[in-house]
Amino acid sequence: MTSTATFTPAAQELLHLFQSLSVNEKERVRETIVQSTEEAIIPESHWEILQEREKLHAQGLDQAIPVEEAFRQIRARLREERQAAS
Repeated sequence: MTSTATFTPAAQELLHLFQSLSVNEKERVRETIVQSTEEAIIPESHWEILQEREKLHAQGLDQAIPVEEAFRQIRARLREERQAAS
């Protein structure tokens, strides 16, 4: 399996275990994940936020940034918050 994603050690172990499953077991795991995802309840307020963001983006008022940059900004903010709390 080729991927550019970085996994936590726990996720790496799960992936390793998943790869050792039979085809039928893998399919059952996939079906379970899909079913649990379909049953997830997303609050209406979250949909409203997404719709507003899409509207702003379509109007050119909200510029998208690469996910790597977003993660970098989030990590920097978390570091600052931790340092301020210390």
